[in-house]
Amino acid sequence: MTRLRRRGGFAAVTSIFLLGLAAMALTALASLTTLEARRTRADAQQAQLRQLLLAGTADIRARSAHWGDAAPKDEKWEVALPSDLSGDGASLNCHAAAAASGGEERVTIEAALDRAHASQILALRRDNDQWRVESAALQP
Repeated sequence: MTRLRRRGGFAAVTSIFLLGLAAMALTALASLTTLEARRTRADAQQAQLRQLLLAGTADIRARSAHWGDAAPKDEKWEVALPSDLSGDGASLNCHAAAAASGGEERVTIEAALDRAHASQILALRRDNDQWRVESAALQP
């Protein structure tokens, strides 16, 4: 009879150990799933910010068609966004300022979505009676 009890105790300890091991595995899996969900959300936010910067570039190109020979000095404006983006806390602002070098204008585009931000500086130059984007630099 004592042998049966020892086997029963061994089986109970093994069962408890395996249950603990399974619980640790499930906890690790839940942590990894949460981490991946956060990363996916952050990637989607960054993609949306890049799209907002592209929309800002398109807005500047459309506005620059009406600037004539001289771009506005120190002008700021907000780009209108669809209501679903505005409702999510998105904003898109532009600021035109003359650059130090002759004939070149700089426009800063600032995009925000929730707590994430992105900005880029466009360099524009007048060429053949229209403004052309010469360069775009993302800002940290």
